[in-house]
Amino acid sequence: ILEVGCGTGKNLLNFAGRFKDASIAGLDVSADMIEIAEKKSKKNGHKITFIKGVYDQPVSTKNGQKFDLILFSYCLSMINPGWENALECAKEDLLNNGLIVVADFNKTTHSWFAGWMAVNHVQMRGLLPEKLGKMFKTEYFSENSAYLGLWEYFIFAGRKEACG
Repeated sequence: ILEVGCGTGKNLLNFAGRFKDASIAGLDVSADMIEIAEKKSKKNGHKITFIKGVYDQPVSTKNGQKFDLILFSYCLSMINPGWENALECAKEDLLNNGLIVVADFNKTTHSWFAGWMAVNHVQMRGLLPEKLGKMFKTEYFSENSAYLGLWEYFIFAGRKEACG
C-alpha cells in the first residue's frame, strides 16, 4: 500500500492496524508531516516506510517495489503543476490489476471560491475524474456536493489493466 500525500499518517495507521502483514509506505513533500507521521507510527508499533519528496517519479524505480493499492486523499488537486505526471507515476507503481483510490476536490461554480482555493494551492477545474477514467478501469465513481453546493468532491476507484 502506498499513500501519496500521506500528511500526518492517519490513513496509513488505519491500514497498518487493519492489514498487519501488508507492506505500507507513505510519501509526502512536507518534512514536518513526515516527522509527525513517523512519531505516530512508532508510538503505535507499526512498521511504515516514509518517503519525503515530490511524487515526480515512480517509487518502484528506486526500490523495485510495486503496489496493490495507491491512495491519493485530497492531495492530487494540490499537485500543480504535476498532477498528470503523478498519475503516470501511480500507474507505473501499481501492479497489474492494482487499485488506485482517489478522494479529492472536484469543481465549483463559484469563481470566488475557486480563486480562494487556488491561493491555497488547490485547483478545482473538474479535470481529475475524466483523466482517471481514461487511465484506469473504473470500479467505483461518485460525485458529491459539499457545503450546501459550494463545491463538489469525488471518489474514484479504478484498476490498472494488464498490458498486452
